[in-house]
Amino acid sequence: MATKSRYPFLFWPFANTLASLAPVLRVFRGASFAWFLVCAAAAQALVVAERDFSALVARADLILEGTVTRIEEAPDERGIQRTLVRLSDLLVHKGVPDSSEFVLDIAGGTKGGFRAEILDLPRFVVGDRVLLFVRGNGHAVFPVVGVHQGYFRVVPDDRGTPRVVRSDGLPVIGRSRRALRFPRKTSDTARGVPLDQFREWIRDELQRPAEAKEPE
Repeated sequence: MATKSRYPFLFWPFANTLASLAPVLRVFRGASFAWFLVCAAAAQALVVAERDFSALVARADLILEGTVTRIEEAPDERGIQRTLVRLSDLLVHKGVPDSSEFVLDIAGGTKGGFRAEILDLPRFVVGDRVLLFVRGNGHAVFPVVGVHQGYFRVVPDDRGTPRVVRSDGLPVIGRSRRALRFPRKTSDTARGVPLDQFREWIRDELQRPAEAKEPE
């Protein structure tokens, strides 16, 4: 299991590069310099702790289903570019969203010809139906519990039955104790558990006695 870090990025691989660019970096001020650091840090993948299903449910501020209707970019108050994923047609399993539309706020974007993004993050596509375990929206680099671990897509099989698949397309095929099970290789979506069963697992976790849940 990966060790938690106080910081979302590890800057040490860039130490020599930043030192050599010191004369150039002096021209950066405020948001521009911060944006440079985001661009540099984005080259590093996040270190993510492994979470079982119980932890996904317990740690999430919000658990919701929604359809991706729009993806846009906008700077925050510091001038740092953010990617905003808008979801509509919501079904909420835990927590209370601020409105009938939910906006997932992800660090990164394009500015001045530079693209800053975190390696290996799940991708959002307009029209996709997703089920997310959200934590720290507006504050976290990628506000989904366990990054890819708390991101699922809802995909209909050949008969139109909605089933749950992971961000890489592997279907959820079952649950062993507290861990979700996936096939070892790419598999037919029809092998995945139906969405209704996945929802039932979420309800079961939410109804577990507080003392039995994994501490945060």
